[in-house]
Amino acid sequence: DKQREMEMVTPGIGTAFQPIYEVTRLGENQQLGRRDMGRNRKAIATRRSYGRMCGANVLEEGPLYSRVALSYELEGAENCALILTLYHHSPRLDVDFQLHKSSVWDPENLYLALPFNARTGEDVLWMDKAGCLLRPRIDQIPGTCTDFYLLQNGVVVNKKNVSVLLGM
Repeated sequence: DKQREMEMVTPGIGTAFQPIYEVTRLGENQQLGRRDMGRNRKAIATRRSYGRMCGANVLEEGPLYSRVALSYELEGAENCALILTLYHHSPRLDVDFQLHKSSVWDPENLYLALPFNARTGEDVLWMDKAGCLLRPRIDQIPGTCTDFYLLQNGVVVNKKNVSVLLGM
């Protein structure tokens, strides 16, 4: 936030929208491995890798907005890119995620990192999940589903007059 001179990304966690890939190699017997995993999306053998930015290309530069393509090397993908549309006169950023996924039978997960905060003290995180508003770890059964969240329409991080809103 350049008007308030505030960093909106939590320091030390990573970069915003960085792709993250996880895969659990099951070997020859996929059926047995998936049965043993049950409904879990991760196992002890799950490997996590982070996308590494390997290039940037300016696609458009105009009076209202600019567009930039950030290329990533990511395990499990043949091509991976973020297309950022930055608006010059509005605190808005549009993000398009382009991915050509490698075809594998092993269980896998793909995420985009959202390490945002409001940096004004105790932040409140709200997300739209299954048609209702939810505060993670507050409005849910303790210890359940806290590794990752599937978002429906968006997420808001806010405290007093500072907010980060992400619409899907």
